[in-house]
Amino acid sequence: MKKVVKTHLSVLFIMLSVVFSYGQDIAAPKELGAASSAIEKIEASERWVDKFSNQDLVELPMGIRNTVNNVQYSIGITKAVFSPEYTTLTVFCRVDIPQKDKNGQPMQLFFGADNVKLSHQGGIMGEAKLVLLGNVDIPFSDNKWQVSLYGGFDMATGSVNDLTYVTIDCDGFKEMKISGAVEFSRNLILPIDPVSKTVDEAKTTVPKTYYNGKTVQIPNRVRGEFSFMASSWNDILVNVSLQPFTLKDKRNGKDFDGNFQFLVSNAVLDLSDLKNDPTVVFPEYYAKNALLTPSPQAWKGVFIQTFDVGLPKEFQTTDTASSKERLHVGAQNLIIDKYGVSGTFYADNVFPLDRGITSQEKSWAYSLDHIDVTIAANTFVKANLNGQILLPISKAPQEKKETATTATPTASAATTPTKAAQTNRVGLAYNGFISMEEQQLVVVTKDSIAFDLWKAKALLLPNSSVELKLVNGKFLPKANLNGSISFGTNKGASDDKEVEGKKTVDFKGISFENLQLQTVSPIISVRNMGYKGTVAFGNFPVSIGNINVAINGNDSRIDFDLGINLMESIGAGATARIGIKGKMYDDGYRQRSRYDGLDLSAINIDCKFSGLTIKGGLILMEKDPVYGNGFNAELEVDVADVVNVKAKAIFGRTTFRYWYFDAAVKWPPTPAPFMINGFGGGAYYKMHRNPDIAIGDFSPSGLSYTPDEKISLGVKALIYFHIGSETICDGEAGFEIAFNSRGGINRLAIFGKANVLASIPGLKNVTDLMGKVASNVTAKTSFMGVTESDLKGSFASKYIPAAKEAIPGDLSAQVGIKMAAAIEFDFQNHSLHATTDVYINTPGNFLSGIGEGGRAVWGVFHKDPKDWYMYMGTPDDRCGVKIGIAGMFLKTTSYFMAGTVLPGSPPPPPIVAQILGVDAKELDYMRDENALANGGGLAFGASLDFDTGDLSFLLFYARFQAGMGFDIMLKDYQEARCSNTGDRVGINGWYANGQSYAYLQGELGIRVKLSFLKFKIPIISGGAAVLLQAKLPNPVWMRGYVGGNMNILGGLIKGKFRFKFELGEECQFENASPLGGLKLITDVTPKQSSADVDVFAVPQAAFSTKVNEAFVIPEDAGDVTYKVILEKFKVFDGTKEIPGVLEWGSMKDKANFISTDILPPNAALKVQVEVSFQKMVNGVFEPIKVDGKVATEYEERLFTTGGAPNHIPLTNIKYSYPVVDQKYFLEEEYPKGYIQLNRGQDYLFEDASWETSIKLDQEGTSNSKVAVFNYNTSSNEVYYDLPNMDQDKKYNFSIVSNLKQTPSRNATAATKTNTISNEGNDIQVRENQADALSKAEGNIERLSYSFNTSKYKTFNSKMNAINTQSYNFGVIYSDVIYLTNTISSQEAFDIVELQGVNYSDNKPMIIAQSKLNDEYYATDIFPYLYKDYPLHGSYSINSRDTSELGVIPAKAIPLSAYYMTSIENNVNQSWTKGNFPFKYNMPLLYKQDWIDLDNQIINAYINGDTSVELIAKRFINSNFLFMRYGNYEIVMKYSLPGDKQANEFTYKYKNMNNFR
Repeated sequence: MKKVVKTHLSVLFIMLSVVFSYGQDIAAPKELGAASSAIEKIEASERWVDKFSNQDLVELPMGIRNTVNNVQYSIGITKAVFSPEYTTLTVFCRVDIPQKDKNGQPMQLFFGADNVKLSHQGGIMGEAKLVLLGNVDIPFSDNKWQVSLYGGFDMATGSVNDLTYVTIDCDGFKEMKISGAVEFSRNLILPIDPVSKTVDEAKTTVPKTYYNGKTVQIPNRVRGEFSFMASSWNDILVNVSLQPFTLKDKRNGKDFDGNFQFLVSNAVLDLSDLKNDPTVVFPEYYAKNALLTPSPQAWKGVFIQTFDVGLPKEFQTTDTASSKERLHVGAQNLIIDKYGVSGTFYADNVFPLDRGITSQEKSWAYSLDHIDVTIAANTFVKANLNGQILLPISKAPQEKKETATTATPTASAATTPTKAAQTNRVGLAYNGFISMEEQQLVVVTKDSIAFDLWKAKALLLPNSSVELKLVNGKFLPKANLNGSISFGTNKGASDDKEVEGKKTVDFKGISFENLQLQTVSPIISVRNMGYKGTVAFGNFPVSIGNINVAINGNDSRIDFDLGINLMESIGAGATARIGIKGKMYDDGYRQRSRYDGLDLSAINIDCKFSGLTIKGGLILMEKDPVYGNGFNAELEVDVADVVNVKAKAIFGRTTFRYWYFDAAVKWPPTPAPFMINGFGGGAYYKMHRNPDIAIGDFSPSGLSYTPDEKISLGVKALIYFHIGSETICDGEAGFEIAFNSRGGINRLAIFGKANVLASIPGLKNVTDLMGKVASNVTAKTSFMGVTESDLKGSFASKYIPAAKEAIPGDLSAQVGIKMAAAIEFDFQNHSLHATTDVYINTPGNFLSGIGEGGRAVWGVFHKDPKDWYMYMGTPDDRCGVKIGIAGMFLKTTSYFMAGTVLPGSPPPPPIVAQILGVDAKELDYMRDENALANGGGLAFGASLDFDTGDLSFLLFYARFQAGMGFDIMLKDYQEARCSNTGDRVGINGWYANGQSYAYLQGELGIRVKLSFLKFKIPIISGGAAVLLQAKLPNPVWMRGYVGGNMNILGGLIKGKFRFKFELGEECQFENASPLGGLKLITDVTPKQSSADVDVFAVPQAAFSTKVNEAFVIPEDAGDVTYKVILEKFKVFDGTKEIPGVLEWGSMKDKANFISTDILPPNAALKVQVEVSFQKMVNGVFEPIKVDGKVATEYEERLFTTGGAPNHIPLTNIKYSYPVVDQKYFLEEEYPKGYIQLNRGQDYLFEDASWETSIKLDQEGTSNSKVAVFNYNTSSNEVYYDLPNMDQDKKYNFSIVSNLKQTPSRNATAATKTNTISNEGNDIQVRENQADALSKAEGNIERLSYSFNTSKYKTFNSKMNAINTQSYNFGVIYSDVIYLTNTISSQEAFDIVELQGVNYSDNKPMIIAQSKLNDEYYATDIFPYLYKDYPLHGSYSINSRDTSELGVIPAKAIPLSAYYMTSIENNVNQSWTKGNFPFKYNMPLLYKQDWIDLDNQIINAYINGDTSVELIAKRFINSNFLFMRYGNYEIVMKYSLPGDKQANEFTYKYKNMNNFR
């Protein structure tokens, strides 16, 4: 019984072991149990025979057992079916192999067949094949790799499909065929996808179809298939073909681009215990570390004798970059076993100098002369490499075109390819290595190297170096050079021509330290440059004051400040700024440089000797777009302070020659009533004075005249004079005449200037003395008897700043009255133009003009064939003076106007409307008249204003204001008529109007100052105003107001009053509103009968008041509330209404009709606008009716549109993605691109004869990507799938339509003449019909714009690449700071991201706000300010708009103004990469909210509100606390235009002030 139980347990254990050994990818066959059970029964009964025969089949099961090379083969017969010809047998075979399964148990293989035929004469008929029952996985080396055997099920037919089987005869086992695969664990190596040629980590399984036709998923491992015949299991050596693979560890820590790839065509699988493949070579460290125990022959694994190695992607040549393939070299001797991949291999002459590139843009040339790689136990140890590297600042001579042949190098003897076309400059030799942790490059510097960028030669010191960093899968070379450099060039030198003749610049011995060259910005920089050798400029010895290397994008220049010694004996010298220009540019993949010329922009001379002073400057112009080639020179000579001579000259040539010259001399004045003390003169040829230069400027500095071929000759003259003495009055007068080519006069100008009391003798000395005393402590002590501590006392700290505020501005010696006048006769245009200006300034501005710079009077007179006018001031820019001191002033203004062109009559001052309590628009009594066309007239007015400023005495304060004025105008309104009288307005169109006004207001009160609060308590305040307005005659209309207000003892007695009267009848001009003389619809565009109106035009209606909002009109019976209702605003195409929406202006007085699509082209359209008027009666608005009908005002305009464009104007883009001109497009943020149109252009995409597609072209390449797009007619949106794009590249986006049929070539170009009429001016423009021309050519570009991709694919990857270098802070108040960060980044942010542009719907893509998770907010701020907001149920923040930043100001993360200015102007690129654009400004908002709420609550408490006592005491007993030490996080939300998608990133600031 015990034996039976033991046998059954043994059978069960073996069966379970067998089942677990079979492949998990397919179920074990049902015959497996029968085979295992049958062999066990034979073993138990010991029914073994030596040979199969019919006599032995009496009792079954029975079997034969053989042992071959220590492997036992057990064959058993379990069933026999006898027939007349033969006996059919069911046979199983068990092979006991030495390997163990995954659980450490001995493994057995089972084979079987159900149709073995045994002849009656003896012997097996034919060949008996026993198929392997199921698939079997045999692990090796602790499951590091395994052999999978393929079996079969079809025992009935004996078909084995050439898989794994054993053949037997009557004596037992004969031989076996093994079919299967060797597989390696994914913890060692990973397979490379044959299509994408990269590793897909997410792809962990692949489909496998087995012998039975069933497809299942098996682990995605590196596999090698094999099939062979073997006489013994323990003596297997078989060739396998492995998939391409790479090591599992990522060398760059990010992806597998930095790994070596292995491509194996033939390898040997060694499962033999007896021998190895004859070619196997084990690494040396296998023997050193005893890794071949018990013997080398017992080693099991895969040996690869020859293979191809795919170098990491950073190794590129011009060939592989274009094909986007890896560079491959041949190698030898690699093994894969339980330790993983091991081996050392090398290659020579991998690629030469003219083919190697460090990256795919801005690359440096380099060669890879040798590389050897060591991999040990599946670990990349190191790759040694050497070759040459070329600096891009040296110019490469033209390369010879030769045919190069290449051969695959091998490790044993790398084949040297036939020498390819080499670059003719010698590079710097380097030695380096790459490992898992680092890469290093050491350069052996040459004796000298050409700096062709600046036409220079450099001698490098031994401490020069070149590093080759690996960043994001690209080599980033960087050279740090030290040495000396010599420059030699002249104006005639160019990039492709050597310096010929004398060298203008000949600098030798210029030393430099840490001259950096790299492929990222800044491309060139230098720490320090100096000189020790000889320096010459144009054969003159010079000294160098400053050497600066400036970089702007790819442009680089080195500038020198030169001191030129002209006359050694007397020290005469000149200064110059000279620049040697160079340019870095991309030539294919290479970063190259070229010499860009010599920039000698200016030379200045400043000499003093023997009483002679010479000052001047020379500006050289070369290929200037306006001035061509020429120079501008200015010179001033002073002889012993007696005679002063000034001269100026401009000479040059564009397509014609031009010149300008003037000179003036001035000598000391002689006392006399009138004396001429100087004169000047000049001439010019084919030049005219710039429009921004005043007529009276005789010799303006700089390039003040511009070449003009229409001008022939011009002359000018000037005299200097004084009256009495120069301090009383000095001036100048002159004239200028310009002639035309026929000898006639084009222009004549007469001008003059005078300064009266222009300087006060001695005042400058006093101000200089006070300045010295104020700036020097010793001077204060000796002059005033005070010290610095005295000035820090309470009196000085309080009242000196107050005095400065009350009397602004410093005393100046430049005071007095300045006058200028000029008159110009333009004979070409038959016009006369005269101007005059008077400026008044006094010390401390006691008396001054009211205009800018103290202008008191200005006037202009103009006469031409069409108009004339004379202004002495205008209502908006008056003449006048102001007298005042310490905040108190008296100001008087006036104006006078006459002529055919007059500005409108003004409304009364705003302060009058404020006191009267009437809307200023209601008091603009001439609004309708000002809108009418007029034929000129006469107008004048004056005003007087008085203001005491803020007065204070003890506890009292006061301020009083008063003023009066009038305006009168007589104007010709031509044919204007009054609809209510039916008559022409005024007398033959001449109509007068006028107004007069006066006002007075003031306040007297007490100023209270507590330790925690300041406030004012008014005792009495009030104001009164009177206004009278009139228009006359025919009809006569007058209106008057008297109004005022008062407030006594803080509101104990208060009130207001207003009286109004109106006489006569006001003219209601024709086409005005019937509603009370108030015209509601003031304008509708397009204008009536307008033609060729743009289809993108927006019809607009303007109203005289806000629409759909209540407003108050004062009437005799009191204030009455009205409302204007927009009843209709529609646009019709015939009878069809055009769909659209209305957009209102911010003041609700203008409405725009935005059609859904563009307006129909070439169509007659009609705009209808209608409004009604409602009046509030008993609290309810009721429509105003006339004759029983609702009174409405109606306007209609008819206009005709022009043709529709055949493209999408950029102005029709609401937003797009990528955004137009976006600098840093993040490719993987969103899979689709899209364009949202403001107005639909369905017609562009509806024509079936055109085929439209989207193209994305990478600039500088022929790489064009086509994307299929869709256009949604309901939403007016274009959208498409984004193709793959390269990083940091410029792309041109275009929507292109192509004619499906062959275009006709005989189309004629048509033209169209447009006539534009505007204010009497007719302009005819002839236009080519571009649409027809484009269609004839069969191609139309519907839209085109460009954008640049980022260095990064997602916003998160860009933010993760930013490294914080330092945490900074700035002080706002003693208890308030803001936080900023200094960073290190490869890329700045764009204005599209930070501020938004037109094409992002004017919305930024990045919004930052605080996470509010810091302890400072949670402990010190939130409980006090925001926890129970609004505080006490009613106290809310008044000092800011909470809708902007939030009640809790989480959005108080403003942008740096300097950062925004820099990116807007594309300057300071290195600074923007080194500074984070946002600053953390939350403490400032906390402080402002604290003060705001604190003041409100404590004021309420002081005024007797006891309900706030608790919260008021909390504020009184608490102080605003300084920001705590620690981290402060913000969330940066990256939103796509149109809010399609948003991602968030958390960014950190840190307050390093560790005292809280």
